[in-house]
Amino acid sequence: MYVLDTDHLGILQRKRGPAFDRLALKLATVDDTHVYVAIVSFHEQIAGWTKYVKGSLDQSRVVFGYARLERIIRDFSEAQVLPYSTAAAEIFEEFRNRKVRIATMDLRNAAIAIAQRMTLVTRNILSISSICRSSNLKTGQCETAISRSTILVRRLSKKFRLWSFGRRPLMYTSNHQV
Repeated sequence: MYVLDTDHLGILQRKRGPAFDRLALKLATVDDTHVYVAIVSFHEQIAGWTKYVKGSLDQSRVVFGYARLERIIRDFSEAQVLPYSTAAAEIFEEFRNRKVRIATMDLRNAAIAIAQRMTLVTRNILSISSICRSSNLKTGQCETAISRSTILVRRLSKKFRLWSFGRRPLMYTSNHQV
């Protein structure tokens, strides 16, 4: 089961470019019923396009912005959307209490994936690896292997895993016990 972060959802919505080609190829190997988006992505997209509309003086930009908002509503009405649950909020707070310093929305997406025991598809390498580092892992429990095309951060107990399927995107999995 996969949770697309906001960046990857945007890549799919644009339907063009090398990142789309790579992601579409990879997702073609996955059953559609195993692909989800988080409510956090809805929040991010709506907030971004609302700000765009609000700041637009040119009416053609306003029309474009509202069209994007309509598209977001349509896309999310057809998607499997994961909630920001109490379990996710507790995981979020656990990482905040450990002073994990990553963007709030990235951490919320990761918390949702952890709570649901799903894979988070993300390119936010530093953010997710900081979650792995903050998990009080003993020496040797968290391996980091970095090469030009692969970044792997993995907890040997398989609680946290981050891997690449090519140069990008990356995927993060958790078997966090809630």
